[in-house]
Amino acid sequence: MSSFNPEKVLEYINAINEARDNKNEYHLNEVVNKLTAYTMGAITADAVKKSGGKAAIDRMQAGKRYIKDIRVDCQGAWYKDGYQCLCDGYTGYRFAPGSHIDGLPDITRGNNFDLLGTIGGLRPENVTIPVTYTTITQSGVRSAIAQHKARCKSKGLTRNIPGCNYRAGIAVYNGNYLLETMCLFGVTELTLHQYTAYRGAYIKIGDNEAIIMAIRPNAIDNDTIVYGDIHTGGI
Repeated sequence: MSSFNPEKVLEYINAINEARDNKNEYHLNEVVNKLTAYTMGAITADAVKKSGGKAAIDRMQAGKRYIKDIRVDCQGAWYKDGYQCLCDGYTGYRFAPGSHIDGLPDITRGNNFDLLGTIGGLRPENVTIPVTYTTITQSGVRSAIAQHKARCKSKGLTRNIPGCNYRAGIAVYNGNYLLETMCLFGVTELTLHQYTAYRGAYIKIGDNEAIIMAIRPNAIDNDTIVYGDIHTGGI
């Protein structure tokens, strides 16, 4: 199925005609720009789908959401040494050539940030303390997030629900970041390389790497922690 929605295009065309009839040049230009952006987005999505199928589309949508939510004062997205880099201050990703997320906006903020140094510092060979391996699943994290939302709603909190504090092995993470990471990698499970409850987790899939910051134990109300299906091992 094409990403191009004729009804959406007709909606823009009607808005353009209305703006033209009312001689509202500002609104006319605004709607034309929106139609152009929508059309280019649909063309890009169809091209990505043809080259990589639904999995590629899902990764692209996850990447777009990630970039859209990055605060201006955070690191952003950029390319360096052939790697596609994303970072929002809480998570960071390096996707190797051949594993780039296609169809993302051309954003170049963050060129001076040493993401490689930050991620490299958490590689097991560069850490002197024992590593714990914890595997999480997408279904487990989704279930925990659903439990968290239900718990919040039962307490009368229906808006601005805080992030899900997800216990994975020896540390606690924002469950939404874990789910987001699986979507960006296009996988249904992840193995976290963990060191302490305070340090970020390191992730490696092929030549692609990521880090997810842990939530400090003294910043967590234990009653808010949820658990999922995990498997933990270590050396």
